[in-house]
Amino acid sequence: MWHVEDHLIVQVPNDKSIIKDLNQDININQSINDDIQEYDISINKRIKYLKNYLIKKGCSIQTIKNYCNHIEHFLNYSNGCDDYNSVNSYLLYLLNEQKCSHSYVNQAVSAIKIDLKLHDKLNGDNIVGIVRPKKEKVLPKVLSQAEVKLILDSVINSKHKTMLMLAYSCGLRVSEVAQMQIINIDSSRMIVLIKQGKGRKDRISILSEKMLIQLREY
Repeated sequence: MWHVEDHLIVQVPNDKSIIKDLNQDININQSINDDIQEYDISINKRIKYLKNYLIKKGCSIQTIKNYCNHIEHFLNYSNGCDDYNSVNSYLLYLLNEQKCSHSYVNQAVSAIKIDLKLHDKLNGDNIVGIVRPKKEKVLPKVLSQAEVKLILDSVINSKHKTMLMLAYSCGLRVSEVAQMQIINIDSSRMIVLIKQGKGRKDRISILSEKMLIQLREY
């Protein structure tokens, strides 16, 4: 078939050949999409398997979330490859390129080891070969009494002030403050009961006179 456009003769290929080439492109694209979908499904299945295992083990919601995120990031980085070299390459990537803290990388190691053991991917020797980075020793940033007083005095809302005081005086985490109930405040013994804190453990903290007054005012 021939067309004349702007005094130029242009040859258009046979319609059947165009359709044939188009079909080939569609088949290739479809194959790629199918591979991607299958890859995503396999990762989701693996994460779900790990999640169910951690739930049965009794891990906290935050631990389950963190471990599943680590496995997702690792498998995406390695394109689903989970051999010994891929693991160590990923750990170096976290330390050298992403500049992650040693505690973060250690958590990634724990998650990966559990996942690999669940799927019998690594034997005992290889698991030992996955080296954990040295634990960092960092001095805590402690506020002075004057700094703490300035913070508390700047808070007008009674509820917010009580929460801050409770966290500071009793050494509570944010989640523990949020879950605190009146029944856990024992004014007769001047103690605070923290139920099912980190690691699903109960513990006791001391209740100060100022803290008790603030709780009663609130």
